[in-house]
Amino acid sequence: MAHHDLVGNRYGRLFVVGLESVTTGGHAMWLCHCRCGSLTIVRTSSLVNGHTQSCGCIQREAAIETGMLNSRHGACRTDRHGTVEYRTWRKMKERCYNPRDKRYKDYGGRGVTVCKRWLDFASFLEDMGFRPSGYSIERIDVDGNYEPGNCVWLPMKDQWKTRRRP
Repeated sequence: MAHHDLVGNRYGRLFVVGLESVTTGGHAMWLCHCRCGSLTIVRTSSLVNGHTQSCGCIQREAAIETGMLNSRHGACRTDRHGTVEYRTWRKMKERCYNPRDKRYKDYGGRGVTVCKRWLDFASFLEDMGFRPSGYSIERIDVDGNYEPGNCVWLPMKDQWKTRRRP
């Protein structure tokens, strides 16, 4: 049975990256990359009819917002915007890659990037671990990139010591 190629299409938060398999019943199953960074496999009909629009993160966010769930991406201490680690990771990428971010000029605008490994949240969390309370991410070399070996969780009260001088 021939299947319409969905690769490259976006359905809600999902971007179709490839055909994963075809079931014995002839249904195509697609590998999709979710905007939150996760991968998931979805049946053609669930994509095209709008039934599946994320890896499940939409439901998790709704559960967090209503207080029914208190974890996301395997991390704890969540609120409706995700864990503190996830928010740190998301803002780190925004500063480096989004010219509309108010701090882009001090990061991406100066050539600061995020290493390829850390473009995946799970890898970032694996390398950095959970953020201690009262800490934030800091680059040891303020002119260096966000990457293992150049980033630590540092108490916010001590961050002024490593600020770049204009």
